[in-house]
Amino acid sequence: MRKILILLLLAVFTLCISAQSPSKKCPVCGLSIPKCQFKGKHPKKKPTTTTPARQQPSKPAKPVAKPRPTTSTLIPITVNGVTFNMIKVDGGTFTMGATSEMTNPDINEKPTHQVTLSSYYIGETEVTQALWTAVMGDNPSWA
Repeated sequence: MRKILILLLLAVFTLCISAQSPSKKCPVCGLSIPKCQFKGKHPKKKPTTTTPARQQPSKPAKPVAKPRPTTSTLIPITVNGVTFNMIKVDGGTFTMGATSEMTNPDINEKPTHQVTLSSYYIGETEVTQALWTAVMGDNPSWA
């Protein structure tokens, strides 16, 4: 039973986005520096010489980076001497499926519907070779 629970945790764990090493974020677009088109050095906008007839109200800036989880939402787990972190993901409801403005959606993307997820924990990083070996006992990729 314990091995099934660990395998289930590993399956959920593999769905997470890589966060092995926190990288610096671009202050302009919010992407990690390696993924930013300008590598964090966006060109400055040139001032315009014409004044628009009617200015739109400015929108508040989006947050640059999401805060790291607090220790209350981060749970370290050790399996056979290998430690990894699980992060709490708060549940919520969202609309799933193709919306009317999408062109040529797959047949299984319609109709849109509401999906509600309860809160759950997911691995902070992908499953490492060491963690796989600790849980499964062997590692076929090392064979």
